[in-house]
Amino acid sequence: MIYRSDVVGSLLRPEYLKEARQQFDAGTLSPAEFKRIEDRAVDEAIRIQEEAGLDVVTDGEQRRLTFFGQLLEAFEGFDRSGGVPVTFRDEEGREMSFRRPAVASKLRWRRNMCAEEFTYLRARTTRPGKVTMPSTEQAAAYWDPERSADAYPTLERYLADLVDLMRLEIEEAVTAVRTNQESLAVTQERVAQAEENLRIVRQRYSGGLTTVVELEQAELALSHSRFQNLRAVHDLRISLAKLKWVTGELLPALSSAFSPAGPPEPLESAHLPQ
Repeated sequence: MIYRSDVVGSLLRPEYLKEARQQFDAGTLSPAEFKRIEDRAVDEAIRIQEEAGLDVVTDGEQRRLTFFGQLLEAFEGFDRSGGVPVTFRDEEGREMSFRRPAVASKLRWRRNMCAEEFTYLRARTTRPGKVTMPSTEQAAAYWDPERSADAYPTLERYLADLVDLMRLEIEEAVTAVRTNQESLAVTQERVAQAEENLRIVRQRYSGGLTTVVELEQAELALSHSRFQNLRAVHDLRISLAKLKWVTGELLPALSSAFSPAGPPEPLESAHLPQ
């Protein structure tokens, strides 16, 4: 029998990171210094997973106060500790009380939930990376009949707004893919034009009809257009990767866009989320 396992995402936070968060919340640690400490914890989490031989790695959710923390930070409208209390016990049996968040006002989109986590992760590993997003089932627990009633009389109306906001993440990713795919097509055309221009200039130079200055300018123009093409390929790959994590899959119809050789496939022919 074969058992398949996968990393959910969370790893235990080191003590130095927990202490740094306390100092940051108390105002004794600057945002820049706290970010540096977070980066260190993420780097260590990635290294642990790579040394363990995992095929897919995460950032360990080291930047989150809780596993659902990015939901509260990305959307306005939540009272972080306004919900029902939940009791936990540690390894010695001691009880700890924690109050769930509660939606207290109409939700408003503030920022992307996981962009920073994923962008940093992709820059620190050559392995496939992923980030986690809370499901609507988890978010449903933050609707309270008393605290949430003024903003959302029913659970269904709250979840409808939440789903619409999560769709913004996907729409943003799709728009980025479209824009970067168009940019890639333009840079590919410019590379072809620069290559043809260089071919003509070389012929003219061989026949003594132009100067070495014009030849060098043509070579420089080709180098510049190739650099712009590589940048467009990079931007498209990043936007495709982001689209992958917000939809849960990489669209097969867009895979040809990863190659700088050949024009990218039009997005209209791909099965994009509606």
